[in-house]
Amino acid sequence: MKTTRYTHPNGDIYNITHEAIASGWLQGKLHTTWSTLLGVFGAPHIIHDVDSGDGKVRAEWQLDINGVRVAIYDWKETRPLEDVRAWSIGGTKREAADNVRAVLEAATAAEFRVEY
Repeated sequence: MKTTRYTHPNGDIYNITHEAIASGWLQGKLHTTWSTLLGVFGAPHIIHDVDSGDGKVRAEWQLDINGVRVAIYDWKETRPLEDVRAWSIGGTKREAADNVRAVLEAATAAEFRVEY
């Protein structure tokens, strides 16, 4: 189990545990690139090159960010993963989407937009 820590410019600390724990439902849509997600979160926990069974998700990160379960995935995208710009954020709390945005901002020093 890999753990990463990022400190946001406002001083908040985000501890990320990489483990297959995600469950829940859509909490928001994140606008970013495949390469940014790889740079911040590493390789996805789940990756299907061709067929995921139901064909709805090809790549998924499953994370725990400060005790909040999070999934980041490409819901029903047909473009190559490198071309996807809208990623779904799943979880059981809206805080899941807020935490993903904050971690990306802490890791990259850029601002990110999440739609709820």
